[in-house]
Amino acid sequence: MQFGSINILVNTPETALKAYVKMFGTNNIEQIIRLTGLNDGVDIVDGYFLRTHPIHIGLFKPRSTAGRMGASLARYGEGIHHIEIHLAQDTFEETYLRFKYEGYSVSEKITYVGKFSEALFWLEETGEQGLPVKFCTKTTRSLGLWKDTIYLDTPQKFEPVTYEEEILR
Repeated sequence: MQFGSINILVNTPETALKAYVKMFGTNNIEQIIRLTGLNDGVDIVDGYFLRTHPIHIGLFKPRSTAGRMGASLARYGEGIHHIEIHLAQDTFEETYLRFKYEGYSVSEKITYVGKFSEALFWLEETGEQGLPVKFCTKTTRSLGLWKDTIYLDTPQKFEPVTYEEEILR
């Protein structure tokens, strides 16, 4: 298991990007990726993904208030929405089944994000900590739970961003 990212809801991704680049410095950010239309089966978001070491940062603006992220941004404002945990594929599938069996509030189905070759499910915010956790795996073969999976070809657009100003930290 690896801690993957901290994902932050923002009103204006471009403003948030400038603030976080200034905070971390361009020398500590390996890559900036602009995401357009990233869909997890519930929310569609736009924003940026900053590859930093050892944990990445997601800066996302939901397109509507209908989903979990959009409702959270409308209710609580900008801030951390969820963390992401990466698991090996077998562990991912075992964890999903175990959580369902033990009665945890998890996604009804796994979501497969085609353009990233990743599968994910949510452990909802109804737990003790009140923070949703997204579990992901990079798939190397078909999912054993393929009948319980929603397949999405997302995001609509994925492009590396060149940040012109150098900021050293």
